[in-house]
Amino acid sequence: MVVYKYLTPDRVDVLEHSRIRFTQPAALNDPFEMFPCFLQYGPWLLKTAHQRAIDKYGPEAAQSTLPEREHLVVKKLLEFPSAVSKYFVILSLSRIPDNVLMWSHYADSHRGFLIGFDSDHDFLKSGPSKAYFGLKDVEYSDDRYVLKEGEIDTIADPEIRDSFIGVFYRKGTYWKYEQEMRLLALPQHANAVLPQAGVCDVRLFSFPPSCIREVVFGFRMTDETQHRLFDIVRDKFPNATIAKAFPHQSKFGVYIKSFAG
Repeated sequence: MVVYKYLTPDRVDVLEHSRIRFTQPAALNDPFEMFPCFLQYGPWLLKTAHQRAIDKYGPEAAQSTLPEREHLVVKKLLEFPSAVSKYFVILSLSRIPDNVLMWSHYADSHRGFLIGFDSDHDFLKSGPSKAYFGLKDVEYSDDRYVLKEGEIDTIADPEIRDSFIGVFYRKGTYWKYEQEMRLLALPQHANAVLPQAGVCDVRLFSFPPSCIREVVFGFRMTDETQHRLFDIVRDKFPNATIAKAFPHQSKFGVYIKSFAG
């Protein structure tokens, strides 16, 4: 099976350098990424923190500082995506190459391109730098993942992080059209790190040419970018098919056909 990454035209460098970004959850476009339901976990966390204060300072002193503790618990819950981003990064791919919305949103309104990865290649499987399951389908639901009482204490514990891995693979049903698959990696294993002011840094992972099966040009791609990309693919990825998306002649959609020249 081929799975696809939608990219803007300025991301030709992904193929030039054979490196692709795995993104921190806090930098993704869905505000609910790594933001599970805390209805069980939140009260448990406050209760646990309060009991620790009682054990350390006594009931009266602990009660006097309860409002501060409540504020800290809320702050910790709101910072959950940023905390998780220290330990995992995500490569998001799609099962489908012809979704008009994705071409519009992620490929600069059809000026960009797709990279088709071989889903059976070792690059998309679990390994020393990859986390857990390898490439895995996203589950779409109207309900957020429920973080249970005591499911985590400190996210820095890798064994505890294993227990709530499902939160990475659940998104709202309004994202279902993306047919997303995800690969988790460990950020410290990135082959290159590009700092960015005020936001998450960019973690780039190198991929072998053998994992690229297809490159698809958007129908609005400029001739200059198209020629540049064509040369890169032919030079570095001789086993990859080159194709192009075109507007469907009668429907609101695109179709893809083999492209040469």
